[in-house]
Amino acid sequence: MDTLIINEGDNTFLVPTEIVGELMEVTLNNGNYSCECNKLTPWENECDHIKQVINNKMDYIPESDTAFEMADIDRLLLRVKAIDEIEQDITTSSQEQLRSIKLWTEIRMSRLNKQRDYYLVYLKAYLESKNKRTEKLVNGTISLRKLQPQLIIEDEEKVLSQMEFIRTKSVTSIDKKSIRNSIKATGVLPDGIDLVEQADKLSYKLEN
Repeated sequence: MDTLIINEGDNTFLVPTEIVGELMEVTLNNGNYSCECNKLTPWENECDHIKQVINNKMDYIPESDTAFEMADIDRLLLRVKAIDEIEQDITTSSQEQLRSIKLWTEIRMSRLNKQRDYYLVYLKAYLESKNKRTEKLVNGTISLRKLQPQLIIEDEEKVLSQMEFIRTKSVTSIDKKSIRNSIKATGVLPDGIDLVEQADKLSYKLEN
């Protein structure tokens, strides 16, 4: 059986190589053939793949009267199997690489966050030592930002029994925003709630 050349249209052909399941792209432009392998071996003017296209052009879908031996068809089926296996390998490999990239990103981001926190500790300590809330520097401005007290749910059942503090979505949950608004308006802590003051948080703005 002659080599089956896949005609992809627009003068582009895919030629099977010695490696089962691998195809080499051959293109025809202004009467001149070029092949992917020429990129690797530019000293060859006409590679075997180009010769196969010139000597044995066949369409992707053979004519109905084309004669094939069973062994030839079985060999083509083997190539289809090889392509399926390559696709599966690519899928598996890409998934593994994505997991590796995700893990690498998480590790790098964690390290960077720790480095940033390390420097911010010193910046905050500087403001506190100078008894300042803000300081403009050459590279930007650092300041201490007052945080809301941390809302502690000490008794969830008691809080859930107070309907004004309930927010219902797909599941029932405590509406902390409503609790904060109530405390701000009345000055009274609802049952099951406590407020714990938090340390000021350092913020920064960099100059361009």
